[in-house]
Amino acid sequence: MSTGERSGRMDPRLRFLFLLVVLMLLGRHAVLVLRTAVLSDAVDLGTYYVHARMLWEGANPVNPPELLEYGRRLGLKPLAGVSPPTFSFLFLPFALLPWGAAKVAWTLAGQAALFGAGWIAWREMVARGLPRRESALGVAGFAAVFYPAKQTLTLGQMDLLLGLAAAGMGWAMARGRGVLAGILALALGWMKIQLGAVIVFLLWTGRVRRELGAVALLGLIWLGGAVAVFGGQPVIHYLEFLRDHLGKGLNPDSVNYSLNGLLARALQPRTGAAFAQGVNAILTAAIAVASFWVLWAARKSREGAWLEAGFLLLSVWMLAPLSEEHHLAWLIAPLLVAMTDPALREGRLQAALFLGALLLVGVEHYPHALWKGPGVLPELLRS
Repeated sequence: MSTGERSGRMDPRLRFLFLLVVLMLLGRHAVLVLRTAVLSDAVDLGTYYVHARMLWEGANPVNPPELLEYGRRLGLKPLAGVSPPTFSFLFLPFALLPWGAAKVAWTLAGQAALFGAGWIAWREMVARGLPRRESALGVAGFAAVFYPAKQTLTLGQMDLLLGLAAAGMGWAMARGRGVLAGILALALGWMKIQLGAVIVFLLWTGRVRRELGAVALLGLIWLGGAVAVFGGQPVIHYLEFLRDHLGKGLNPDSVNYSLNGLLARALQPRTGAAFAQGVNAILTAAIAVASFWVLWAARKSREGAWLEAGFLLLSVWMLAPLSEEHHLAWLIAPLLVAMTDPALREGRLQAALFLGALLLVGVEHYPHALWKGPGVLPELLRS
């Protein structure tokens, strides 16, 4: 075995070919970024923009006629779903810009977050003894083809910023920095409400138990800032929206890839709403209990913190009432770090299962395209 093979380094000729492939992928990605920032009106970004401006002006984005009329005046078509006022408060600097400038600024912010998450993953890989150049090429290539990251870019979603927060949280957990892990988990929840469950998991495992006071104080300051700028009424409107949205039962939306959506499409049409909702409640409780148990068993170890962070985020993604593919951009750093963990790579079965998961999640083709039509098996492939 050569010295290069023992150290994990590539043959220089192979590295050159790898470099060419990555450069082509990055060039394609740059074209996509340019098109999104200049030539298209990303629907979710337009929704954030309209909602934040309405809250700034004292209007109510939860009211559909008022929302559509305001969007029409701006030449945008916002969606009815409402983000937490705490996110709109964070987005407000972008909303106060003209629409064209807001598109460019938000797109560049998302790409900076993607770079930051990749840089954190690269630093972890190098710290484990992996070659610097090969690791950098691998991270860049993976980020350029990872489908959830591409989808959140084209939609103008917030998930790349959430991916950076998740990367920072994994880094903090691996080093026992509970305050930073808790603050970043708080940011996840204040930006996307279902990710508030991350704080619950971290409290359970004791990762932020001693630092809870500092995290709670920051959360109150953030919430207080949103109320001071927008007033208290948007918080009430948002809670009413959640109540009405969650009270509708299972969500059969075609973009819903969570357990909720799977049962709504595959089981509910055949058995009725009551039975499907009962199955959903039982499975949700079972998965939550299993997640709590797995995280409790790993609570004292820092070596598996990255795998724990990815497992935690994936559990929340599975159990939320609505989860879409682009939400998996949260996982880009935990996936890269866990995938290159020597303990995982030495186990062939684990590596094969992990590769299979990456293919289903990351390849730029929907899994359900393998088999279209109604039925349980197609929905399993799809979800």
